[in-house]
Amino acid sequence: MHHLFLDESGDHSLAHIDAGYPVFVLGGILVADDSTLESIERAVAAFKRDFFGNADIVLHTADITRNRRGFESLADPEVRGHFQRRLNALFAALEFSVVACVIRKRALLERHGGLAVDPYMLSLGIVVERFCFELGGSGPQAGPWSSVATSDSIASSPLPGTCCA
Repeated sequence: MHHLFLDESGDHSLAHIDAGYPVFVLGGILVADDSTLESIERAVAAFKRDFFGNADIVLHTADITRNRRGFESLADPEVRGHFQRRLNALFAALEFSVVACVIRKRALLERHGGLAVDPYMLSLGIVVERFCFELGGSGPQAGPWSSVATSDSIASSPLPGTCCA
């Protein structure tokens, strides 16, 4: 069975756009089967146990960046560097694909005004479409507002305000 794990970054509201982070991102990983998922889970749990002493800690970017909720030791630049190298090596060794959609909210509003689709729903449709193509194995069929990108390239979608990878 294939698995899709999603997470978002930013606020999907079009009513208030944060000038410091004017995008909404929905991204995730695709895992091909149960055996690969179990392998990933074991490797991530081992990394957490080795680095933090337990596998229960949640690897959340906000906490890692702010050295809080179990990541206080990362305030030391040497420890942080070691952590980042180990985490990068872990991700490089795992078998998964990344799919992501970035919505530039201002561009979406400029093009569609009050008829603009909610960024969460728009990005969810794009990400699920990519997942379906992965399941079908027939390769991407460009939809009306999406395009595909490989890990080696990023292709802009035909709809201004979006980018999918």
